[in-house]
Formats: sequence, structure tokens, C-alpha cells
Amino acid sequence: MRYKIKTLNELSDFAAEFLKTTKPGTVVALFGELGSGKTAFVKAVGKKLGIKKTIQSPTFSILKIYDVPKGKIKRVCHFDLYRIKNNFKNIGFEECFSYEDSLVFIEWPDMAVSEIPKNRAIKILIEIQKDGSRVITKSRL
Repeated sequence: MRYKIKTLNELSDFAAEFLKTTKPGTVVALFGELGSGKTAFVKAVGKKLGIKKTIQSPTFSILKIYDVPKGKIKRVCHFDLYRIKNNFKNIGFEECFSYEDSLVFIEWPDMAVSEIPKNRAIKILIEIQKDGSRVITKSRL
């Protein structure tokens, strides 16, 4: 599926549609160049889920976990692997994957694709267009 996003309001609409078709336990591998909107997408999803805390990129902390106040999804685990080279054992991967009531978002998942449970994973690719809009492609990982 491909979506063209021109504004943050449209990103919010896409986040709402995304949540309609996404079950707890899903792992979302976020691909896209620096500044493409990966964190903005996680923020939009978090807002739709009712998360009150400000969702920020976990570039330096590597992992941030947000509690969801109500609904079937209980938490959002947000990884940023930009600075990670190869050791995923000590950053909470296995623990977050074991939560069947969570959504797990992974920015810069290239290095960890082999660690991601494929039966619960989807790929979101965000591409910046010449006019500044974004094309988001959702597919199986």
C-alpha cells in the first residue's frame, strides 16, 4: 500500500488508518533517510493512542517505552538503532518483542532485520519527494 502525505494532518490521518489494521504485538520496521519522518510517524501513532508524554527520538537512549492509557495496546516500544552496530542482546529487543500487547517501532532497522520476528513484522518506508511531500509504503518485512 502506498500513501502520499503532504502535511502533518495527513500524517495523523495515516496513523489512524494504520492503527485500524494493526494488532498488538506488531513490530514496525521504519525505513527512510534522515529527516524523512520516522519519528514524526511514531509521534502521530502515539497521539492517536492517547499517549500524553512527548514522544522523542531515542537516538541517544536507544529505547523509549510509553504506556498507552487505554485500549488493547498497552505500550509503545520505540527503538532507534542509528548508533548500534551489532549487539542487540542488551538493549531490550527480546523483552519488547515478548510483549504481546505492545507496538514496537524500530528506526534504522537495517542491522537488526534478522532479529525481528517476521511473522509479526511490517515494513514502513518513508520517501521524501522533490516537492517535500512524503510517500509512505506499507508492506510485509
